[in-house]
Amino acid sequence: MMNIGPPHPSNLGFSLAKRNLDVLSLMYTQEHGCLFTSVVPCGTFGPHDNFNATQANVIPALINKAYEAKKNGTVFEIWGTGVAQRQFIYNQDLAKLYIWIVRKYQD
Repeated sequence: MMNIGPPHPSNLGFSLAKRNLDVLSLMYTQEHGCLFTSVVPCGTFGPHDNFNATQANVIPALINKAYEAKKNGTVFEIWGTGVAQRQFIYNQDLAKLYIWIVRKYQD
């Protein structure tokens, strides 16, 4: 799913930097004859997340919003059209993936 279509203008620089990291890794591998790779994870969530209402990422922000709605007896409302798709990974699974990549990744 990565790199399908143009990046959204709101994060163009960040998106292009991530895409170019793959190209750079390929070029280093070809030039130096050893494996270079990059890991560009999707959104993470899990222990030690930031639940601050104005600074949190998507999942902790939604958890905080649900908690506040329950606590205050208000409606839990999620904004958006429902069209956007996001991917997330549990942060401890990502840590295990990093370890696997360092020890065993060969492509």
